[in-house]
Amino acid sequence: MSIRKSVFATLMVFVCLNVIAYGTTYHVSTDGNDLNDGLSWATAFATIQKGIDSAGSGDIVDVNSGTYSETIDFNGVSCTLQSVDPNDWDTVAATIINANDANLATVTFDSGEDVNSVIKGFTLTGGNYGISLSNSSSPVINKCLIIDANLHGIYCTSGSPEISQNKIGKNTGYGIYSSATTPPTIKNNWIYDNDTGVYVTGATSAGTIRNNTIVDNTTYGIYLNTGTAPTISNCIVWDCNDDLYNCSATYSSIEDGDSGTGNILSYPYFADYDANDFYLTWNSPCVNRGDPNTSTSGTDIDGDSRVVDGRIDMGADELNLVANLLKNGDFECADANGEPCDWVNFLGSGDTSTE
Repeated sequence: MSIRKSVFATLMVFVCLNVIAYGTTYHVSTDGNDLNDGLSWATAFATIQKGIDSAGSGDIVDVNSGTYSETIDFNGVSCTLQSVDPNDWDTVAATIINANDANLATVTFDSGEDVNSVIKGFTLTGGNYGISLSNSSSPVINKCLIIDANLHGIYCTSGSPEISQNKIGKNTGYGIYSSATTPPTIKNNWIYDNDTGVYVTGATSAGTIRNNTIVDNTTYGIYLNTGTAPTISNCIVWDCNDDLYNCSATYSSIEDGDSGTGNILSYPYFADYDANDFYLTWNSPCVNRGDPNTSTSGTDIDGDSRVVDGRIDMGADELNLVANLLKNGDFECADANGEPCDWVNFLGSGDTSTE
């Protein structure tokens, strides 16, 4: 075979492999029509459920910003359902699936979905649950804002989903409920202003609750009812009446002062607690205080690299002063009362304490 033919054959194999790897992308927009083919923005579907029903294994359902008044069910489809920019929290806030107080979950996984079923980049609201999981469903739930559910934010009775980099708040019941025997992996989330942050019961193996910021929950931060306790590390559990019930943590900031290797009792210094802004400030005692043996791989709630300065931070946010400066135009700080402050004036005051 000539060199030219060999190169051409190699390129064709590469193209075919990429077509197989990426699958088909379907489009959904509020100005679409479910009679369309969904293969472009000009021929987008009008409903997200139509996009899922049209998708096959490895396909992507791309959803434009807007409010979609529906409840959706993955029905076992191994596809990725995403907003147009899941990494931008403004886009997440503007891409809404609203169940409109239907007596259902906003999103349902009940057909044994696995890690190849992914939802990322949506605001989920208005249902009994933001997401309901059963029948050993173990999808990936990523970069979603799960708020104002009539009961629980995420309700998992079976399966081991990965729940990562979400903001789960203002739900009437629990932020996350799990009665699964093999419980979820919960990492890099903000879980706030629910009745209870995380409720676990009936587990026969230890689930993972790592690098979460669990704050301002009315009754409990993390509640273990029965079964095997989760492994809790690198978390901030603060202002939850009873932060840890029937369980323990390591390398975490716990307001109740629960004992555990590496735990601290110091106000975390959030950027703006009252505005539900739980990013760490430059003077937070949680910076560089997580488990020193934690791997440097992985990203925080914003997708920024973990372990910026030698040791992982506690909570969902990894402080990066350069990133803060580029994103926000300043270095965020907080005073001893947890109120945001101007960092230049703060330094000038001579008060650099973290207690």
